[in-house]
Amino acid sequence: MVDWKSTTSQALGNLLTNSKLSDSEWEFYNCYGKRYKDIGVLSLHTRYIFYFGAVLHVLKNRKKYDNIIIWQPMIGFIFCLLPRFYSKPKIIITSLLYSPDRVKAGSLRLFLLKKALKKADALLYFSEDMAQNVKESYPQWAYKIFSTHLPISNNKAQEIRSAKFKNENSVKDSVFSGGFSDRDFESVIRAFTGTNVPVTIVCTKTYIFKNPELITNNFTIVRDVSEKEYYTLVLDAGCVVVALENEYSSCGQLLFTFCMKNGIPVIATNCYGTRDYIRNEDNGILVPVKDDRAIFEAYNKLGSDAGFKERLVERSIEISKKMTFDNYLHKIDFITQQIKKTKYK
Repeated sequence: MVDWKSTTSQALGNLLTNSKLSDSEWEFYNCYGKRYKDIGVLSLHTRYIFYFGAVLHVLKNRKKYDNIIIWQPMIGFIFCLLPRFYSKPKIIITSLLYSPDRVKAGSLRLFLLKKALKKADALLYFSEDMAQNVKESYPQWAYKIFSTHLPISNNKAQEIRSAKFKNENSVKDSVFSGGFSDRDFESVIRAFTGTNVPVTIVCTKTYIFKNPELITNNFTIVRDVSEKEYYTLVLDAGCVVVALENEYSSCGQLLFTFCMKNGIPVIATNCYGTRDYIRNEDNGILVPVKDDRAIFEAYNKLGSDAGFKERLVERSIEISKKMTFDNYLHKIDFITQQIKKTKYK
């Protein structure tokens, strides 16, 4: 069960249809269309109503499946708030972003995490650091925690690559920084303010910059773009900076793994979600949290050492081979086998 707008959903759906893992049969349920159809501007505010509808779909079909894998974590959290009167299916919640160090004590997110740990059969993280943090904080549920690499689809790159090659305005020394979850655009701005480095920042329509006076003429601010426009800008950049606010963040993975798979060098904040994929100065560059000077120095190193940049790109493409849906499904298969063997407490 997912909530995806992109072609990634179709890629996973096709793989599930053809999967021969453990001689299992799979069905794919994408609640995105049901969530947004005929809702327009109210879609964001009503998302949880439709997530609850997805939970009802699980309950309605609980006797049909042996295992239910819920990709959208909030759907899983809502499900775990209900009494466990369902009997047959084992529930696996994937793509979780929460850990005890990530959220404050007494917060709603921590409450939901504890409920999921108690009621779900397995939780799958895309960050080993974050998974380990949960295990150490809740050793009684450590047997339910797993981790794997984030699976990504390359379809969107194939769609827009021809446009990239035809774009005469591409600048090899340009910088891209974008997204919305936990982003630290302020450090990126401080790193390049007053320079001649072309920087494109893609943010939400409502994002407010704390120091707008630092946005000099070399910056281009783009708001509220489509997915295709977003990745076109990524592919046109000389390098990408994934700057994050929090050391315990697991955000930005879709962006930097997309870059790694498509040969674009990455400078990223050293935190939970990046350390699982980026090895400093091997397949990318890691910088401390909110360190604009380190970002600028990393950018200069990429520009001044062509051999270093080339090695970075080659190594990033290598590790990105681990980030496939096929590997993800094998991990799911492993988890389902472990669940069968585990005597739950």
